[in-house]
Amino acid sequence: MIAYLLLVTLLVALIVSVVASATRDRKQSLEEDARPAAKARQDALLEELRELEFDHETGVVSEEEYASRRPALEKEAVAAHQRVQELGGASPDGASLIREAPAGSSCTSCGAPLREGARFCGRCGSPVVGAAGPDASGARRENA
Repeated sequence: MIAYLLLVTLLVALIVSVVASATRDRKQSLEEDARPAAKARQDALLEELRELEFDHETGVVSEEEYASRRPALEKEAVAAHQRVQELGGASPDGASLIREAPAGSSCTSCGAPLREGARFCGRCGSPVVGAAGPDASGARRENA
């Protein structure tokens, strides 16, 4: 009788271990499958921001439409960027947080001036992760 109980306990422990391992592997596989889709979504939103900025600069999009569309698009792009980060898609420079641009700052990717509070560059669409600001003399700092 005791041998039977030990055998049943051992089988239950083995089954629980196998199921837990399979569940963990499945979750990791689902996350790996989600990475390309999350990155594609982030890229599409950045492209949409670039197009909106270009259309605004060329007069295709009115100031009112620009002002109404940009904040929602930025918010969605930040969420997409954070999702990519959660899934392990860190950017090459290790930056993981999108910040709001301070007054007088410029894009670290292309050097374009950034609107105060912008989270993405209006020219290249790069996230603001450490915008270069003016130095003590008022001149803009160069990318290091």
